[in-house]
Amino acid sequence: MTAEAVLEREASQRTEQLERLVRSKDQLIAAVSHQLRTPLTAVVGNSEVLRDSRSMLSETEVVEMTSEIASGALDLSDIVEDLLINTRCEADAIGLAHEPVDLAAEATRVVDRLWIVRHGCMRPIISGAAFASADAVRTRQIVRNLISNAMLYGGGLIHVEIGSTGAAVRLAVHDCGHGVSRDVVTGLFEPFMPADSAMRPQASIGLGLSISRRLARLMGGDLTYRYEDREAIFELTLPAAAHDTRPLTVAGSRAA
Repeated sequence: MTAEAVLEREASQRTEQLERLVRSKDQLIAAVSHQLRTPLTAVVGNSEVLRDSRSMLSETEVVEMTSEIASGALDLSDIVEDLLINTRCEADAIGLAHEPVDLAAEATRVVDRLWIVRHGCMRPIISGAAFASADAVRTRQIVRNLISNAMLYGGGLIHVEIGSTGAAVRLAVHDCGHGVSRDVVTGLFEPFMPADSAMRPQASIGLGLSISRRLARLMGGDLTYRYEDREAIFELTLPAAAHDTRPLTVAGSRAA
């Protein structure tokens, strides 16, 4: 192969790489715009109705609209957080702490936060306990994405199961939905993978699962999906904390 041919091939490869990058950025912008539009519409629409027609609304209607505004604002906050963390990961500029993290406590915080504004399903059940060696804020972000996705795309009872297996701990989010079709599973953890039509038509799963897996792996763990016994299961694994940090409870006593 002549030097000229080599240069032409390298130039062609660089051109294809740039074209893929541009397409990826265009898809990212389009997907983010779609993700932001839905909660923004709820926030703006309900706010305008409350501003212009408050005296004509019943107390029940006011409560419902206020709840929708809070839910939309919460969704916007979560989308922005995922985008910011994704950008920092791309730039290798994210710092992660390694400290004992109470998975049950973090899951409870997430459920309490989501449950304030989302009552479309039964309250998720949390069982088990384990301490991970991880970053508490980023662990909470992962758990928030998993539980939020189960509420949006899953079905039936959501069960957060926590346990340990030797040097690792796990947090598995179960739901009784239809699961993810095979053609979607292969790219499930890719940014803005289209959601299964059985879940929600013309929807996008967003950055949540993608950034959650990246964060899990950066902390020495992983995030996986499986469907078994008629349950969709997303399982987060993380290194176990060096020692159990739960407070010692003396028989017959009660903590203050």
